[in-house]
Amino acid sequence: MKTIKLSAETKLTVSRSQKFKSVQVELQKKKDDGTTKKAFLTTKACKKLLALKDEIKSVATVLRRREVPLVRPADVDNGEQDESETSATSSVGERAVELAVDDKKAVTVRKWTDDGRLTVTLQTLKDGQKQPAFAFHLSEEEWTAMSERGRGEILEEIQTLSKAVYTEPDDRIKMYRWMTVKLDGSGVGAVGRQWEYLENRAQEEAQEVVQPGEKIMLEYKMVSPPTREQLYTAVQIYLLRTAVTDLIRANCGGCQTDHGSQTHHMGPGGCLDSEATSIWYQEAVSKLSPMTIAELFHSAASSLNLPTSGSTAVAGACTLTSDQIMKVVTGEEEWSHPELEELCAKIVHRDTKAVQYVNGLAA
Repeated sequence: MKTIKLSAETKLTVSRSQKFKSVQVELQKKKDDGTTKKAFLTTKACKKLLALKDEIKSVATVLRRREVPLVRPADVDNGEQDESETSATSSVGERAVELAVDDKKAVTVRKWTDDGRLTVTLQTLKDGQKQPAFAFHLSEEEWTAMSERGRGEILEEIQTLSKAVYTEPDDRIKMYRWMTVKLDGSGVGAVGRQWEYLENRAQEEAQEVVQPGEKIMLEYKMVSPPTREQLYTAVQIYLLRTAVTDLIRANCGGCQTDHGSQTHHMGPGGCLDSEATSIWYQEAVSKLSPMTIAELFHSAASSLNLPTSGSTAVAGACTLTSDQIMKVVTGEEEWSHPELEELCAKIVHRDTKAVQYVNGLAA
């Protein structure tokens, strides 16, 4: 980006617009009321405008020779002066000369007083008509600073920025959802209940429900990726929830004997005991190894193409406190990112190392 000062009030900037993915030229003028007047030029229009340098100089010479009494409007710089004076001037008049830049821009060179002072006005056109509110006025000195002293710098910066390859930063990732569609064109059979981070997992879920005479289709949406801290929190919640479930089943009398009566599963700490999760939570925490967390975190981050270097550095950087994690695991509170916990579950069942994630807690 390059900024060229044309006067104390006016400057010109050549920059790359991220919004429009192109190089643009912007003129800015500070007004007496504290506001800033702006005008924008495409690089093509700017080059054409600068190419009119010699022609505008000749026009200025002609206008200075004309002795037509003129009165400068009180507020020339507000872009709202009466256009009735200039509208009658097509290309050459007693007071001004208008030159076409392109189909959206024109420039008017106007003589305001008999002392030869000129104003160069950049006009915005719409359907061939000037738009007074968008007129941008340059004094003769400012135009000279732009077209002569700053000409080389402006063109050089346009060329430099135009050569640069523009790639819009986009770190979003895809989430997938499956649906089954009737082959006879009668509509949709079923739709996945949630969006999935893993494309192959969405495909597998669809395979379980697709019916004869249907085909599977996957749709996707672009979403911002989770932060490393959010993913690390999800890993902890998933592993703790899994560990608590394993401890409950391992210590439930009914589960040990595979008893059919619910009463045998309702003893203290049993799988049907409402307090079971709270009973076994602290033991699950004590059995959760940092290595197990780091391994699952690395696998989950890799599946989302997130940076995995320094995985253990996020330890202790959870988005939830220890007490909040306990409340989520025990069911007292809900977590705002259950889809990440679901991702961890699916990665565990997908990977060949699934056993070490789940049973490794007791190691």
